[in-house]
Amino acid sequence: MTMKKGEVAILTIAPEYAFGCTKSKQELAVVPPNCSVIYEIELNSFIKVGVVTRQQVNNYI
Repeated sequence: MTMKKGEVAILTIAPEYAFGCTKSKQELAVVPPNCSVIYEIELNSFIKVGVVTRQQVNNYI
């Protein structure tokens, strides 16, 4: 995925990667069990630090 500064994206997170089978009470919402979570994000700024390899990403997760 690539984004440009100022770009807006919609991210849909599947239940198994969000809150799973548990209910989650957040500051502004309650997420029922087994629900997808949808976020609207905007890239405001970034710092270019170099090329990140797939292995580095896998080690971070």
